[in-house]
Amino acid sequence: MSLDRVDLSRPYAYYSREGSRVVIEYLDEHLESTACYALKVFGERLRYLRLRHYQYDFVKELLKHSAFLHDIGKASEYYYNRGQVSFGGHQAVSALILYNAAHKSSGSRLDLLRLSAHVTLRHHMAFIDRMTKYDSRMAEYESKRIAERIAKAIRELNIDWISSLLDRGVMKGYVDREVADYILESAKQLKEKLPKENPGQVSIVNNLSIKDLSSEKNIETLLLVRSVTGAVIVADIVVASIHRSGSPRGVAEIWVRELGSRHLQALRECGLGQENAPVP
Repeated sequence: MSLDRVDLSRPYAYYSREGSRVVIEYLDEHLESTACYALKVFGERLRYLRLRHYQYDFVKELLKHSAFLHDIGKASEYYYNRGQVSFGGHQAVSALILYNAAHKSSGSRLDLLRLSAHVTLRHHMAFIDRMTKYDSRMAEYESKRIAERIAKAIRELNIDWISSLLDRGVMKGYVDREVADYILESAKQLKEKLPKENPGQVSIVNNLSIKDLSSEKNIETLLLVRSVTGAVIVADIVVASIHRSGSPRGVAEIWVRELGSRHLQALRECGLGQENAPVP
């Protein structure tokens, strides 16, 4: 949507304009609300995964970090510098920041950041295997186009925006301080060192395939990633639907109807209220 005298002092999660009507959802508010709703609705449900290799405390940490960080890649001036607001590829930018941060950490934080990167990349169910739908030439063109877009977004990351978002996450208890420091360092490094003439460097995204989850606990890890991804997808859509026109779609609509009053209770507890809220 066109940027006509729009205040860009804070990054957006969403922007649209139809005539004189402008709808804005700020990124900090969206991330906080998504994390809150995800924890309220799915925090206890994930306890029943009965995982042998992952303690419930780690599962809950993965949920809240993934939910709060899923759109961190939108904090790039690239998405605003073309006269429009368009966030294509932001999930890959978010995932790259987290994946790079994982390799700066160790122990449980490495696992936390690495798996959060997997969740983040999949929260729009994107990056399917295009080779199954197009011939090799089209697949190569699409990959190059996407890589160039991601590279440009990374080079124009606004570090002040990211720092502010992370500080808010820490203050609200959705992001661990040490994890936040790893992420900020990661964003700075990617912004400074990504080769301008080689957008193919973002091919690291390919490492975030299901194959990357292979290990002695791969089945449990795959189950965990898919479960947390589903929770983030639902929370993301529900929260977005409150601020934007429309109602929950697909799997989110099914969950909202099943949750009934618990859905409305979660909205109240997260300070989202019920005005224009999607009602089961």
